[in-house]
Amino acid sequence: MLTIQGLNSQNTKITSVVFVAKEIVGESHYGFKYDFNITIEDSENFDIERFCKDNIQSIIKGRVADVAVINSILKDLNNDEYYIDKNPKGLRMGSSTKDFDAVELEVFLKEEKLLKMELLYYSPL
Repeated sequence: MLTIQGLNSQNTKITSVVFVAKEIVGESHYGFKYDFNITIEDSENFDIERFCKDNIQSIIKGRVADVAVINSILKDLNNDEYYIDKNPKGLRMGSSTKDFDAVELEVFLKEEKLLKMELLYYSPL
């Protein structure tokens, strides 16, 4: 578990980021799963899309092992290739890389001032 403090979005201040990374090793799949808890200063009038575009790179860069996965996520964000959910408020996206058949990212406002982000990437064996 790692805690990062003091990241800033244009409109939303991040007070802490805590994450856990797990390797996925199964009979049929191999990959990684990252679970993030992101505490923000204020969730009133929170814009999940703007938040993700402003902060995903600083949250995952240096923490996620595969650079191609990071680049795939950033490309999808820049090209508006994602879904926005209204209830609960969230952002979802899915893509792939050369090495991983599935790259899935979900960011949701779990409760007031707490975002839950899950990054999962894997391939069949």
